Amino acid sequence: MRKTLPFDRRHIVLILILAFSCAVSLHFAQEKQGFHIDELHTFEQTNGDDYRRANSDPDFYNVWHTGDEVRDWLALDPKDRFNYGQVILDSKGNTAHPPLYFLTAHTIRSIFSGAFSKWALIALNMAFYIGTILMLYAMGRMLTRNRWIPLIACFVYGVGPGAINMVMFLRMYTMASFFAICFAYLLGKMMLRGDTAGRLWKLSLVAFLGFMTHYYLLIFVFLLSVGYCICLLLKKQGMRSFLKRFLKFAGAMLVSLSLTYLCNPTMLQDILSGKRGSKTVQILTGGEEHAFNAKEIWRVLSDSMFGGAFFVPFSIAFVLILVFFLGYCLWRLSPEATRAKYPVALGNIFTRCKDSQYFGVFLILFFSIILYTLFLAKVAPYISDRYLSLVFPVTMVVILMAFDRGLSYCGKRFKRPVLIGCAALSLVVACLLPSGMKYLYPNKALIGEFAEGFRDYSVIYVACPDKHPQNVTTSLPLLMEFSEAYVTKIKRLERLESDIGELSSPNKIVVVVGGEEVIDVENAMDVAETVKGYAEKYSGFPLKLQERAFKFKDGTRRAFVLQ
Repeated sequence: MRKTLPFDRRHIVLILILAFSCAVSLHFAQEKQGFHIDELHTFEQTNGDDYRRANSDPDFYNVWHTGDEVRDWLALDPKDRFNYGQVILDSKGNTAHPPLYFLTAHTIRSIFSGAFSKWALIALNMAFYIGTILMLYAMGRMLTRNRWIPLIACFVYGVGPGAINMVMFLRMYTMASFFAICFAYLLGKMMLRGDTAGRLWKLSLVAFLGFMTHYYLLIFVFLLSVGYCICLLLKKQGMRSFLKRFLKFAGAMLVSLSLTYLCNPTMLQDILSGKRGSKTVQILTGGEEHAFNAKEIWRVLSDSMFGGAFFVPFSIAFVLILVFFLGYCLWRLSPEATRAKYPVALGNIFTRCKDSQYFGVFLILFFSIILYTLFLAKVAPYISDRYLSLVFPVTMVVILMAFDRGLSYCGKRFKRPVLIGCAALSLVVACLLPSGMKYLYPNKALIGEFAEGFRDYSVIYVACPDKHPQNVTTSLPLLMEFSEAYVTKIKRLERLESDIGELSSPNKIVVVVGGEEVIDVENAMDVAETVKGYAEKYSGFPLKLQERAFKFKDGTRRAFVLQ
């Protein structure tokens, strides 16, 4: 007899897709050389000690630090391993985000060496990245009839720049995407198969974990929940049955919100009066003007999903779905006599949609994505793929559902060529991936090359202008490459006159001038000449000042060598 395998060809293909996606992610992880300032704040905040940002901590300025001391600023001290209480305290007072990601990152870093390394946090992001692909496949199998379409969707999402960028960005957005698609999956399952107690508790747990990861999930979950309640109301059932299901669902959501508030008591304060929250409230209430960037945020969504290659067809597809929905609404509201005037094929399609529970799930997901992107276009501080990343996998589900429904109306002889064509287009997306990658900062690799010949030198970093010294934090990977490091602000430069005297070799100094704005060559040279004068006072002989060809990606730092 023929032996049956415990899994079929689809599972083998899924494993290959996961392996290829992970290989691509690891390739770009290897290429990642620098860090966004928020990523460095992640290291600072998950150290388990009293959270201090280097750019705003007065103890970090005007003091000589060894290279190891600078590195320790971003490393986790062994005595602070599994210090969850401190991480929670830090998350309450110093960030606009819930604490779950930081607690998880602190755990991973505590298990490993705790050293300043990208790999622990990339491993954490990749775990949720793999989980998201698996959930995308499970949701695709639940909502589509064709067994190969979900695999194509998994491949496109797995090698898409949006998903891999979030793996490279060492923050909570990959985790948030995972909880977003888990919630959408459970909600769809409840619509199709009933709201059992087990599904309601799972839904409540996923919502709680999502709310503890990122506050934007509150918005997306709210939109999905409203859509679900509308579908319950429109479903052919008695009012008593509706109220029973509605109250069970509302109770599950209330439990998740209550748990979130108990575990994160500053939630309302963060949302309503925090740095980001207060500005959002002002924009929504008309207290502050803010540009409505719907077109730009839609382009970011398209670029993140498909590498920017299919912006026009992507937009046309969503417009056609809207037109179809409007036509369906008109058909539903029309009397029987008017419906008879519709084309027979179109009427048949509308009838099948009316009788299909899948159509309700599709509409919930579709309009939740539309409204969420419009919300971001209105209130987001800047247009970024990180805020949109929550809906990347759910958007892929909507696309594959629409494609599956369209494929069902094709003849059998057309289905295979269409699928082959889609597989070919997915390879195009994979080929476009390098052009859409962010958060790698390959130019930061120049740090090591620049410091290679000067590791026994002392480095002096002058922050300019004083009011925006964020580049101090982003310069920490540079400062740790030298034997000693000193950070000051341009208005306090005179303190160097005495502090340089603490150096054993005042004739071996690297001066770096940088800030939020592009530093003028002459102004940077003036700062370097001032430092040179202070150093010559202690070295006892004239020093040579030479500017080195060292530039960061943003071009906001200039480096000089005194020798």
